[in-house]
Order: sequence, then C-alpha cells, then structure tokens
Amino acid sequence: MNMGGFLVVQCGKCGNLLLCKEGQRTRRCPYCGFAVNVLRSRKLAKAESIREAREAISKRKEALRGAGSLKKRGS
Repeated sequence: MNMGGFLVVQCGKCGNLLLCKEGQRTRRCPYCGFAVNVLRSRKLAKAESIREAREAISKRKEALRGAGSLKKRGS
C-alpha cells in the first residue's frame, strides 16, 4: 500500500467526512468525538495529495447539500 496517499472516510456515528492518511488506523471525528476505525470505515475517495482529498470532500458535501441531506454548519 502506498503510504503517501490520503483517504476520505465517513464517521460511523454522525456521518461527517474525514480526511486521513493512507495506512492510518484510527481518526477521531472532530464533530462528535467518535473514534473511527479507518480500516473498517466506509472509504469514499482516495487521493494522492491533500489538496485532491479536500476537493473530494467539498464535492461530496456539495452533492449531499444538493440532495437536501446535509445542512451547512451554522444554519
């Protein structure tokens, strides 16, 4: 496995999208505090750079907002 890539995973508790390094085992969700097991979590995207991973998160969130299943923070 290439250890230089990034993954976009989904929190199993709140559904938030998280950015983590490929090969990382756990990631704590900054919104709900849930300890996400990266190896078992739903992987939504894989990227070679952090910029690509952030773009993937933005696109996914926009798609969810368009479908009405995600609200903008603070609204």
